[in-house]
Amino acid sequence: MATRDLGIPGGRITHVVFAVLALVGLTTALEGSAPGPAALVAFAQEGVTSVPKAEGCLACHQGIEDMHPWLALSCVDCHGGDASAKSKHDAHVHSMGTRDDDERVQPLDQDLAWRRFVNPTDLRVVKGTCGTCHESLCNDLELSLHGTTAGHLSDGFYEMGLSKKRGSLYGVFPVASHKTDKGAVDSLVQPPSFTATGTADGNELGRHFTDLVRKECMQCHLYSRGRALRGRVGWDGDYRSEGCAACHVKYARNGLSDSADRSVSRTEPGHPWRHQMTSAPTTETCTSCHYGDASIGLHFRGLSQLPPGAPGGPEIEGTTDSPLNRAFYLNDNRLAPPDIHHESGMHCIDCHTLTDVMGDGALHGQMEHAVEISCEGCHGSFTERATLKTERGTRLEHMNFVGKAVYLTSKVTGRKHRVKQVVDVLDAKHRDHNPAAAKAMTGAHGKLECYTCHASWNVNFLGFHFYRNEALSQQDLVSGRRTPGRVTTQEKVFTTWRSFYAGLNEAGRVAPYLTGFSTMGTVDDADGKRVLDQHMPVTAAGLSGMTMVHHQLHSTRATARGCVECHRSSSTWGLGSSNFRLARHMAFIADRRGIEAVAMNRANLASSVPLGKFVLPDIVDMELDCESLQGHARTLYVAEGGRGVHVLDVSDPTAPKRLAFTMTASPRGLARFGDHLAVADGVGGLLIYDVSKPSEIKLVGVAPTLDAHDVEIRWPYAYVADGPGGLAIVDVREPIRPKVVGGLDWKVDKDNTTEAVSVEILFQYSRPQVLGDAPAPFRKPGRHVAALLDRNLGAVLIDVTEPTRPKLLSPKADTGRSGARRVRDDVVYTGLSMRSKVDLATPQGGEPTAERDYVYVVAERTLGNGDQRSNVFSVDITEPESPKVANFALSGDQSEMLVHASFYNPPFLQPVSFVPGNAGVFLTDLSNSTELESLGALQGLRNGYVVVLEEFPLDRMVDETGRRLKDVSHEGSRWLYRAEISRILDVPGDLLGLFGKDDPLPNMPAASARAFLARHDKDRDGTLRGDELDDLAGLDVDGDGRATLIEIAGLATPPRERTESEQQEGPILTRRTDQDGDLARLLDGIDPLDYDRDDDRRLNRREMARAMYDALDLDRDGKLTIDELSRHPGLTRRLRYGDRSALGPMGAKKRGDIAFSGFRNFNVQEPEWLALDRNGDDGVQLQPDPTDMGRRDGLPPPVVEWPSRQQFRIPLPASMTAEDLLERLDKDGDGDLSLRELKKRPDLLRLDPNYDGVLTGAELGRLANLVVGGGVEVLVDDFTQRWDWNGDGVVGEGEMPAFARTAVDARR
Repeated sequence: MATRDLGIPGGRITHVVFAVLALVGLTTALEGSAPGPAALVAFAQEGVTSVPKAEGCLACHQGIEDMHPWLALSCVDCHGGDASAKSKHDAHVHSMGTRDDDERVQPLDQDLAWRRFVNPTDLRVVKGTCGTCHESLCNDLELSLHGTTAGHLSDGFYEMGLSKKRGSLYGVFPVASHKTDKGAVDSLVQPPSFTATGTADGNELGRHFTDLVRKECMQCHLYSRGRALRGRVGWDGDYRSEGCAACHVKYARNGLSDSADRSVSRTEPGHPWRHQMTSAPTTETCTSCHYGDASIGLHFRGLSQLPPGAPGGPEIEGTTDSPLNRAFYLNDNRLAPPDIHHESGMHCIDCHTLTDVMGDGALHGQMEHAVEISCEGCHGSFTERATLKTERGTRLEHMNFVGKAVYLTSKVTGRKHRVKQVVDVLDAKHRDHNPAAAKAMTGAHGKLECYTCHASWNVNFLGFHFYRNEALSQQDLVSGRRTPGRVTTQEKVFTTWRSFYAGLNEAGRVAPYLTGFSTMGTVDDADGKRVLDQHMPVTAAGLSGMTMVHHQLHSTRATARGCVECHRSSSTWGLGSSNFRLARHMAFIADRRGIEAVAMNRANLASSVPLGKFVLPDIVDMELDCESLQGHARTLYVAEGGRGVHVLDVSDPTAPKRLAFTMTASPRGLARFGDHLAVADGVGGLLIYDVSKPSEIKLVGVAPTLDAHDVEIRWPYAYVADGPGGLAIVDVREPIRPKVVGGLDWKVDKDNTTEAVSVEILFQYSRPQVLGDAPAPFRKPGRHVAALLDRNLGAVLIDVTEPTRPKLLSPKADTGRSGARRVRDDVVYTGLSMRSKVDLATPQGGEPTAERDYVYVVAERTLGNGDQRSNVFSVDITEPESPKVANFALSGDQSEMLVHASFYNPPFLQPVSFVPGNAGVFLTDLSNSTELESLGALQGLRNGYVVVLEEFPLDRMVDETGRRLKDVSHEGSRWLYRAEISRILDVPGDLLGLFGKDDPLPNMPAASARAFLARHDKDRDGTLRGDELDDLAGLDVDGDGRATLIEIAGLATPPRERTESEQQEGPILTRRTDQDGDLARLLDGIDPLDYDRDDDRRLNRREMARAMYDALDLDRDGKLTIDELSRHPGLTRRLRYGDRSALGPMGAKKRGDIAFSGFRNFNVQEPEWLALDRNGDDGVQLQPDPTDMGRRDGLPPPVVEWPSRQQFRIPLPASMTAEDLLERLDKDGDGDLSLRELKKRPDLLRLDPNYDGVLTGAELGRLANLVVGGGVEVLVDDFTQRWDWNGDGVVGEGEMPAFARTAVDARR
């Protein structure tokens, strides 16, 4: 065979001239299926003319390495050009205009001769170069996922609702159907470009998403070198070639050449390491691409992307010392140990086969269809040794048996690795035996992927976000044109390394799930107006596209996860947790008079604005049901203290509507799950309501409790803060038969008993451990933790992993040791929240970035002068047996509760606590756990009782009924059904090692009282009353006509007899008609002028009766039900728990006799009339007409008897200033508002203090000060009356802050 010298005259060549052959996995092709002698002879006789060694290419490229040692080839055999030319210009092929530093995706047919010259392995020309010998491999490569990028592109299109069916439609270049008849995909087309007009189905987010794909997502494939082009500095780890050379030509991490070729620059990055091809690419080569998205290339090496804002570098513990892929990475074995295969010296291609990477001739759409290797191929199954074959039957030639032992010879290093066999691990006589593994590796786990248990960790960024700004432009990588719209992506919301999720993969096997390509988006138009604000994708199936998909996590360790992580955590199976709830745009805040809908300003939370009020008194808790696509408010459940539960439609937050009301004994905490609502009803027990139709709320089940204050659901259990009973755990999977299965109380001190008032639940997943700095062969076990707030003791932590056997973790028992917690008489605890959180390292070093668990507690202290001061404490409970206070911050005076919320302001997540109290709603930034920062108080709110916020739970995939909430983009993959989850969670605890098989059940609080109640409670309503109580009257301690569990247990306190002075009318501030009197609260929101039929500014008894009737008639149907009547002040309120004494005032003998089908028979009861008609003139005096005030000839105004809760009702927003009014209404610019200028705002003239028809600048200043000081207490309740500045009856553009307008418009 003729020898071919390397020779093209000329000088320097571009960085990819050195590239020759293709992709990972070509090992087999070159070593096992290279052309035979005849083919080599034929190739050699193609007539290429030899060039003298001293001339041609070597004249410039002296010392250049041999690229293709398997076959002698000259430069022109691969690169083309003119070997006989005498000058560089004539020898080289020149571009027709294509630039070597152009990062656009060039067309398939553009400048092919030049492309071959600079890179003979370019897939556009490879069939005429590499394909001469490797034709089938090159054909397969074109159809492979590396060639098409079909999976990456198409998943996003399905999740965005742009693709109607699962499966791949899009590739970086079109692939016609005639190319292959194998695989699930028929053909591919290029992603569509952005269209300026809206889509037919109104999918605005999807329309903008196409621009993101074309501008940011078209370079992760073999037709592109990415963005680390020649000459670009600082892209360490990204430098690579394209085509076959992307894998088979090595690049140094810094992109610098070490070639002996004297013509190649040593200082310009972007050149191959040497002019050499490798048949066995290393892991470093693979990870020049595989470091984004699912991060498998990072996981494998024990690296992780850092959360936004986290510092890295040589001074920061637990991070890489130098940048890689333009970023520092987490490098900490406590969070992210390397995959054991990497740790043992194996490389990617030691597992992955040729067809895994280069394709098998089929057109696949997802990785699971393209990859043939499996764990079983090397390690065998529970019953058989490895076959040393892939799932498609391909023989693994680098593996062999030595006796019964299996060895793998690395394709890269040649090192031999002994591969453990599962059957040996299960064999008690074998040296590889593992007793713990033997318990788990049974037929019951036969449908689990091995890596479900053995994946040690994964970084999961729950919630990606992209932003598109139409005021700027950016290059379309496909068309090459600069078009309107600058896009940014890879903005991450939540970060976690510990959370774990699992579902079924395409083969029906349980596999880990991870956030994939789903992303929400924000768009500003060319004028700067926000048209989409953190908008969520919706699939064509009508489900949320903010989802996850199964992954092989590439973080395998020998030590597996614990059993409880699947068998005691419903969060694992997609039912959600308290973490990863993204706050949306609206909050609902209960104050003294009702519920304010508040538009949240994420950029400055304290300047959020109250929109309007729904009047309702005495609110003690609220539960907000948000729709599952955008997280917008839908239904609000409201506990009215001592009365019952209201159901409100708040889908339009500017106009809430009452749907239903049901009376209960003492409603407190609320929690919705699936189609049911749990109500912690004090001594009335845990009530379960069917709310599948919220307007038809129906009680279906009761579980007796001592004094239920709060409830949290982690299906299938409800965790109840049960007052003196501590924690009660109730199985609620059958809502009509809730069953108390466990409980625990604790000792406080000799003067105080248990008083559990709030509860939070968190599953702590197992986590890697270290010995020194090295990964340890064990993990910190996972467990389910309940945090209870004891009003006197603070946070109490309980292990509830086994619901029937809860265990106290902290505080330690009061045994005289230092672990016991001291009770302070001047401190009460009022609020509690529990979350996992990533703490960022400080830029100066110190503590590394870490994921920890915290409880946040509000402690209210009474000072020596009687004033209160409240503080929020952050307490690290990562090790719950030894919690540590991290920091605290002032959060107002008297406080009611604590609510946690997480807001996303790209690129940072901001966790915030809301603490309502008598001085407003105080905000604390929890971002830095050791330096909590006060953010002030919400404007316009002068007192607060309860706060709820719209939230989108990013880890909630199904609800408690089994209903799907989020889609899955891969065909055949799904989350488990409810019955499947239930079976998994029901595995007995003794099999999980949580207790011994013969261990007795511990006693629950009030166990004997529960047994007594169960025997006598014939109607199963949770109390004894009526006939049930006739022979047991002594149990009714408080004389209310019923015996509750707390009374039966002997823990109830008899009512104190009222003194004679207390039975009298009392001081004026306690009268029933004062601002906080019961009649004032009932009639709040009723306009008495609507009932003054004779316009005399007084209500007679009949007119007053009509007003009270309508105040009670909540649904405005003209009838009063028993539930509605139970809100009537006085003894009638006892109707809610069946007290017979409540029948008297209504003239009835039994409950069924009480009903008012109309107003005719309704009267004001005598006690109420006496309270209303204080001067005894047989009428209730209303507020005089302010326009008549100046015509009373000096007479004092009459004493107003109508019980009003507001002194002023100003028709302006809480954010108003005098300058705002003048700017909008002062047409003549004189600084006053005249009668003419207020023609459309006559309501403002009623605020004129001297009734002269002009609001002067000074009067406007005093009005603004009144609004600033009084907030919503002095404002009208109606949204339109507050915000309609120009008086045209509509709240138009510019009349609200932009963020509020966006929030309101998003719901219309």
